[in-house]
Amino acid sequence: MTMTAAAVNPEVSRPRGQAAGEKPESLEAIFARKIAHTKANPFYKWLHTPHNRRFLPKPWRPEAGEFLIDGEWSVRAAGKHDDPGPFALQEIRSFFRDAGGFALAEKPTMREFVLRVEGRAGDRLEGDGYSLTAADGRVEITSPTWRGVLYGVFYLEQLLLERGMPALKPMSITRRPDFDVRMFGDVYGTFTVSGLRINRPVNRDTFSALSRFGANATFTFVNLTDYLDGSVYPELGNPDREKNLAELARLANLCRSVGLDLYLDAYNPKLPSNHPVFLAHPNARGASQHGHDIRSLCPSDPGTLRFIADSWADVFRRVPALGGMVTIIGGEGFYHCYMRAGKDGPDCPRCRNRAAEDVVADLTNAVFRAVRKVKPDAELLAWPYSAFVWSKDPYQLGLIEKLDPGIQLVSEIDKDHLYQKEGYVKNIWDYSIDFLGPSDRFRAMKTAVEKRGLKLCSKTETSVSLEFHSIPYIPCLQRWGERLDVIRAQRPASIYYAYDIAGFTRSRSEELAGRLSWEPAGTAAEEILKIARRDFGPEAAGGVIEGWRLFSEAVGHCPHLTHSYYRGPSFIGAAQPLMLNEENMPEKLFGRFFYLAEEDLSEGTGQALKLRPIYTENIKISPAEIADMDKAVKLWEEGVAAIESARAKVPAPYLEEFQKEADLGAYLLTVFRAIAAGNHFFTLRAEYAGLTKGPEISEGDRARAAAALREMEKTAAADTENARQALAIARRDPRLDFSIRLDLDYPPLTEMIEARIRFQENEAKSQFAAARLALE
Repeated sequence: MTMTAAAVNPEVSRPRGQAAGEKPESLEAIFARKIAHTKANPFYKWLHTPHNRRFLPKPWRPEAGEFLIDGEWSVRAAGKHDDPGPFALQEIRSFFRDAGGFALAEKPTMREFVLRVEGRAGDRLEGDGYSLTAADGRVEITSPTWRGVLYGVFYLEQLLLERGMPALKPMSITRRPDFDVRMFGDVYGTFTVSGLRINRPVNRDTFSALSRFGANATFTFVNLTDYLDGSVYPELGNPDREKNLAELARLANLCRSVGLDLYLDAYNPKLPSNHPVFLAHPNARGASQHGHDIRSLCPSDPGTLRFIADSWADVFRRVPALGGMVTIIGGEGFYHCYMRAGKDGPDCPRCRNRAAEDVVADLTNAVFRAVRKVKPDAELLAWPYSAFVWSKDPYQLGLIEKLDPGIQLVSEIDKDHLYQKEGYVKNIWDYSIDFLGPSDRFRAMKTAVEKRGLKLCSKTETSVSLEFHSIPYIPCLQRWGERLDVIRAQRPASIYYAYDIAGFTRSRSEELAGRLSWEPAGTAAEEILKIARRDFGPEAAGGVIEGWRLFSEAVGHCPHLTHSYYRGPSFIGAAQPLMLNEENMPEKLFGRFFYLAEEDLSEGTGQALKLRPIYTENIKISPAEIADMDKAVKLWEEGVAAIESARAKVPAPYLEEFQKEADLGAYLLTVFRAIAAGNHFFTLRAEYAGLTKGPEISEGDRARAAAALREMEKTAAADTENARQALAIARRDPRLDFSIRLDLDYPPLTEMIEARIRFQENEAKSQFAAARLALE
């Protein structure tokens, strides 16, 4: 993420809930409070429930040619037994118990599941592939690895849930993934960002949620300073090193037990200028960062470069279950002297005389080589996210030419693209589902990667985009399917399904991405139909799919990318206030942005602790953009109506899932309306301010200002009613309460909306009354 603290309003003078004279809440206390709140939320519990879907009620009547699976079946393993083999056996047993209400036999029976490991995999794609053969009395899943067998078990479960009962037809299929590394981010509500340390509320069920959707990798944020032993630079030795390594090993082993490789989202040290290591070893001192007294280690000093590389390799030596590293070498994370040195370049005497591409490539290659010596199959994903901050080349082609073959280069399918819309240009400076890609930058990087002999990893999002990223997922299934089709057509080696702009939510769009990442599979439309029939019933599926189609069309008319990270109506929806003046704002509309710890020292918490407005104080937008968003609202309204029209066709067993989907669509409608209202309101406010700014106001301007004021009041009143509708949905749907996220600290959504409504009914009305009086 690239937005800086300077881009957000300053903090309020007194933190939320803190009385005058009270000691401010520490970051450690904030996380303890938040984790307790998160773990009590029903959505967090749902995410950590392995099997959330059930077969249809009995009686189960197989069709001609089908056979029924029941308690007379047993399961056995064949072949060498290692991770995730034990979990695969537990998984198939627990699935039938949870989804079907019966247990497989404990002792061998005539009817059986056989989970077999045999053969040798030439690469990860072969190892993750499997064969499934089913006949009456025997279902066998075979793979060269237990991870492949586990994917076969998950596919079997998918087929049975689509059928609605434990019935199969005889079949034989061999499947393999399209992508080498298939990486989802962390599960929603279990992570924080920017290298901040947290006792993550995770267990095996956290990570198995990811492998169920076909992933073989995930990541966790780590800071190198947590693992240093002081043998080279005693001043950097961490007394908690062993404890930190043990916790990292616990996470890596949990992942491995369910078929995932854990990658490090790696942060290099950020230290003050007077840190003892710089006083004792001046050549280690790198450039200042973010315009503050924060310095990186210098990768142009040979001894320091070797220290950084060897230190990361040592982490892999101590935690051999790790799968690899994600090194964001552009604008955050994997700090080097050029990263946030500013427009004048680094103030490091060594790096400023070298090309940025040489500095960054030398660091990346040195770490890659050192880690590969310890773990030959470790992957390094080099990600020049927002490298425009130091690269004169918008596509970083000069950097790519210098990277070692074997490194995987991450490129966003959509980012850093100017998207021509009807009457305006939308700057896709971060993740979008409006623009599907590929961007010109992605195409150029792909060509350079192929020429250099690297592998390409396509970065995307699969549940939310920056347009709307405070909800579990954007239910525009057809558009998500198109995005996967675009990526598959580019044939990248690997796929990065999502970064942590929200977190993995076990959504239908994430499931669709997983389904479309294997061969054979249906088309996007065919897989969407399977999902809809499974979740809402055959008769209602068409209406829901039509709703998704209209939602897919609607997001193609959203002119905003976001109103700033985690702020404004695109994020807080109808909690966004409409005000003439930014005065007496509710304390419930302030929060903490943990991503801004990026601008702190490695051990710093100052930026993360500051309270800042979570509303936007203004929206500047063109008439063409206003019209496009109004069109988006109308299309979303039609989508909500299409889903609602299917309600009468939904059988009782499907009603709960249908209501959740209807609520999500209806809530997002209030968000769309809040954005449109803000567009109109703040445009009118600018007109009103222009008409009334002079010492003397003409009668014509006075009349026009009064008309603008009346229209603003009308818009605010309508959007306050919209907020009441949002509040009703938020009160019954715990998925919408993004206060359970650990990457920010906000009040509960219901409290935010209630505060906004009170503000409109009191302070905002007073502001309008004063403005009317001033015009008399």
